[in-house]
Amino acid sequence: MGKSHRNFILRIRRSPLFWFVTVCFFCTTMIFLMNVYVFSNPANATVKRDVQPFAGGLFKGAASLKMKFKHPVIADLNINKKEAKPAKTNRRLVLQKRMARLVSKLRVWHPNITKVMELQYQIDKYLNGTEFISSQENTPLGSLYNDTFFNKSIVVDDAKRRLLPERSPFASNKRYKTCAVVGNGGILRNSSCGPEIDEYDFVLRSNMQPLEGFEADAGSKVNFTTVSQSLMTTYRLLENEKFVLNFTNLNITKFITALEKYGSSYLLWIPNSKVSNLAFEILQLVQETTKSKVMLFNSKHSQLIQQYLNLTQRSISTGMTLTSIAISLCDEIHLYGFWPFTFNYKGTNLPMHYTENLLWSTYKKYHDFPSEFVQLIKLHYKGVLRLHVEECYDDDGNNDGYVGNNDKKASNSNTMTVQQG
Repeated sequence: MGKSHRNFILRIRRSPLFWFVTVCFFCTTMIFLMNVYVFSNPANATVKRDVQPFAGGLFKGAASLKMKFKHPVIADLNINKKEAKPAKTNRRLVLQKRMARLVSKLRVWHPNITKVMELQYQIDKYLNGTEFISSQENTPLGSLYNDTFFNKSIVVDDAKRRLLPERSPFASNKRYKTCAVVGNGGILRNSSCGPEIDEYDFVLRSNMQPLEGFEADAGSKVNFTTVSQSLMTTYRLLENEKFVLNFTNLNITKFITALEKYGSSYLLWIPNSKVSNLAFEILQLVQETTKSKVMLFNSKHSQLIQQYLNLTQRSISTGMTLTSIAISLCDEIHLYGFWPFTFNYKGTNLPMHYTENLLWSTYKKYHDFPSEFVQLIKLHYKGVLRLHVEECYDDDGNNDGYVGNNDKKASNSNTMTVQQG
């Protein structure tokens, strides 16, 4: 009986099925043990849990960041590295180092006009003729003018339609050689970037930020600016009323005085409010009282740009809207004031806006700044635009690698690497 049993065991061991089952069991066991290790190790954290402290809560609750943050363009800011979770007191230093690596990579840049034209062609094709300005040419009588949320609409009658330009002033396909898009980010405070910004051919600014007193950091040149419906709360007469629903609660004198400082620049009204739509009232007021070339933003354009850039979790920011406009108008684009973190790589705390100490939570419900920043970094690496996220110095102590014109750019080739193709 014993011999028979041994022979049976030998036959089983010679069977291929035996070894197949053995290998499967071994692999299953190893996979189980590895999963136990991964999920019990704090170094293997997801972005939802681990990136939130990165910017003082800026990323908290971001619907688009539920997956592990492994995007290659910001891998250095990833907390999913296989290392022990640092103590809370040291965490900020770790994040600063990763910021510093990102900033170092952003210094490497060279404009790639081929990529710019390719992107413009792709966007134009996706927009299918949808312009960012509402004009008589693209706004039929009786059509609806919508806010950017498509919540409040206005029927365009003959009187309203006559307030619109016959066609977009940018319809001639004229392109500017160099452009600066000046965002409102606190990264601009104490940056000394003002003189640099003023050297560009065309300067686009966001939401009528004050010019006086901030020339050193943000410059004073302006060719194009926006004014949003939501911005009107700054000019309300009655503080106890949260919104400006009509002109009875609008300090017209204060608004016009602020607007006059922008001279004869282009002014784009963005109807980003769910509670009211004062587009044509503002259009008529500005036309009658200032030199500004006022225009109404086409909300359909905003909707399509959001879809193209896959930024549909929240409404697109004004800065990102201006960037999309610059891509359609400019050969070389430089971005200032775009930085979605509450401190810089040196550890200096930053306000949300360089002109005022707004809380970072102010717009967190409305805009997805982290996802927008990822898109901008990708465009930077392609040579479509350049992100400036450091202080700006003169030629004797250039820190940012920027040079104000093409000749100077060539002379500073030691700080800039060609990124073609």
